[in-house]
Amino acid sequence: NPLTNDYAAVKNLMHYKQAAHYSNSTNMTGGMKDGIALLDAHKREGSRPAILLMTDGNGNTLDAGESTALPAGWDWNALFDYDGNGSGDYSTSNSSAKATLRYVKQAVDKGYTVHCISVGADADRDLLKAIAFLGNGYYIDVPGGSSVSDMEEQVKDAFTKIAAAVPPARLVSGN
Repeated sequence: NPLTNDYAAVKNLMHYKQAAHYSNSTNMTGGMKDGIALLDAHKREGSRPAILLMTDGNGNTLDAGESTALPAGWDWNALFDYDGNGSGDYSTSNSSAKATLRYVKQAVDKGYTVHCISVGADADRDLLKAIAFLGNGYYIDVPGGSSVSDMEEQVKDAFTKIAAAVPPARLVSGN
């Protein structure tokens, strides 16, 4: 059961499994796919499920056999019109980015929110802004180029900002 109140175990896992622990590549598509599968299997009834994608946004690998095709009817103008003028403010030809966006759209269609935190000086901020926009979430930038302790504080601040935006709890019927 991946949902736990064992905060010490989560803290320990996060402390010892840092960037590049498993691989030096970034697989945002795999992360989105896994996040959706976890929520599908374990979300609580009446919850407001959300995915927090924290990455440099430079997807450079995909799971074997992963499709990079966008679904029929994909409309960049409708999905990424930030300012409401009828014209899309983001598009890409990057295959990894398109595959990730496809999963973000699947998450949104299931009622999930996707928040993004970009981390690092070379993060693909435009992609992560687009993911958060499509995901009806918040985008926060942790730019890098500073000390580890400064970046740690910026990440904590980002988590606080997103947590503060979570809607209040609501009572649901046991039926």
